[in-house]
Amino acid sequence: MNENLYEILQSCFPENPDAPCLILPDGSDVSYGRVQQESARYAALLAELGVQPGDRVAVQV
Repeated sequence: MNENLYEILQSCFPENPDAPCLILPDGSDVSYGRVQQESARYAALLAELGVQPGDRVAVQV
């Protein structure tokens, strides 16, 4: 597997921005568009901290 999570989901962002990407335990959902927005926000924050493309970052959910 050479793709990261963003690359796997990326093809769905423009096609289905309002479609549910994640269904939470309480039954609410998070859309592909929201995941894209939050991904960009976190990427910018990580870049400010010095994280560069190719660096590995752990994600806890």
